[in-house]
Amino acid sequence: MAFRTTLRSLLRPSRFLGLSLTTLLLLLFLLLPVPGNEGSLFASRVEILRVCLLFPGILVALELRRAWPALGPEDEAQVWLHLTGCAAWPSRLGAALGALASLAALLAFQALVFGLALTFLPDRPDFFRAASLTPRSISYLVHPGDHETFDLPGALSTRRKARALLLKPIWSMGPESPIEIEIFLGDAKGRWKSLGRTRFRGPGEAQRLSLDADLAEARQLQLRRLSPAGTLISFNLGEVLLLGPQVGWVLTGFRAAAPYLPWAVLLLLAGLSLCALLSPALWGLAVLALIPLIGLTPGLALDPTGPHLGQGLSSLPPSPGSLAILVALTLLAFGLFVPRRIRQPELDA
Repeated sequence: MAFRTTLRSLLRPSRFLGLSLTTLLLLLFLLLPVPGNEGSLFASRVEILRVCLLFPGILVALELRRAWPALGPEDEAQVWLHLTGCAAWPSRLGAALGALASLAALLAFQALVFGLALTFLPDRPDFFRAASLTPRSISYLVHPGDHETFDLPGALSTRRKARALLLKPIWSMGPESPIEIEIFLGDAKGRWKSLGRTRFRGPGEAQRLSLDADLAEARQLQLRRLSPAGTLISFNLGEVLLLGPQVGWVLTGFRAAAPYLPWAVLLLLAGLSLCALLSPALWGLAVLALIPLIGLTPGLALDPTGPHLGQGLSSLPPSPGSLAILVALTLLAFGLFVPRRIRQPELDA
């Protein structure tokens, strides 16, 4: 009964409508014209828009005690369980499972809303599946013939068919003369095949090259300098990305929302633990205070000056740190083993 009641209370249509309206208002604010560079504007807008991915976790944590009023010693249903002699842990477990199921449903809905909202941003780039290539050794391109070699990830190159190669070298101090690079593919037998040449005119420039060749047999990628000796550049210290098929707004939303799930679960567990320790009046304030304490809020790792912006969500933000997990587990231990007992005035009431 606790599971069904909690699930039904947290998944009312008004919850979904509230999330939609809040995201819509935030999107309308971001659509206001603002002067500035397009790339930095998109990154700034996403940093603001991603706040909506916090809403499901906060909503479930704050509505948990109202959804099933048998979690704390001063809750009416908990007093009733005490008077009837029923065990409290099945009720708390059912409510926790119902809250977790509600959290997953609300976050999935918010991910769809977030992904759809991104499509309305005027400076939104195309998003692609991407993988960073791992260098075999650290080297630099200074003289003609100098090369850097990278291992190709089989998952992206064979099953998903990479579509493009994105290159952005790091330049050292020196004359900013154009530098020409030739790209080679190597197979397991050590045979190399040229994919063509490209030219970098100065620091900060990135080149995106379409890949017509089949990478099924390729195991290595080599970048070889053709220009005369001069300014040092390095792709090991820069970016070498293999781009796969384009990602739609649905998958983009889910990839962006995924790191918020463990953060929200930790907040939910901490809030559930506090129910056994605090009265309802203090509990809501304590849950709000936990929001910045349960680790730093994860976000989208977008670099407005680099190729990550051009190819979209190439990497996921980090999960909550060890401090966030320690805080949640400590509160959970206190909630399980040191619950506040029901006082006689509460029973008399």
